[in-house]
Amino acid sequence: MILPYLYYCNLAWGGTYKTNLQRIVSSQKRALRIVNSSTYANTGPIFKKLELRKFHIYLFQLGFFMFSFKNSTLPSKFNNLFFMNSQIHNYNTRNAHSFRLPLCRTNTRLFSIYFQGPKFYNSLNSVITGSSSSASFKRKLKEFFLSMY
Repeated sequence: MILPYLYYCNLAWGGTYKTNLQRIVSSQKRALRIVNSSTYANTGPIFKKLELRKFHIYLFQLGFFMFSFKNSTLPSKFNNLFFMNSQIHNYNTRNAHSFRLPLCRTNTRLFSIYFQGPKFYNSLNSVITGSSSSASFKRKLKEFFLSMY
């Protein structure tokens, strides 16, 4: 019952300071304790047992958005939103196949999908980013988040 509210427009409002998201994370943990009839404080084992993500929903959707962009499955409106380093220069570097991070002078731009998307996708390992289909990417990304508990 709560998950659709967390997913709705998450890419637009999820990139903000952690203190702004603290009430949402607390509500998610409280709902999980109610559903699981648990009273103890640590919710990490409950999240792992139920294979749920804490408030990594934003990062999950961000990663999938970047995967969709890289595989050209987004609408054409997004074609010029991000650039690869190989599009900027022709010589071979170790980060040639990574996304180029744009210059951000304000925190508003720093927390936007324009900067956070490439930053997060570049931080993922090549096993996850080298997925051949969206289903395998989602599965590997979910396993990555569950391994953090």
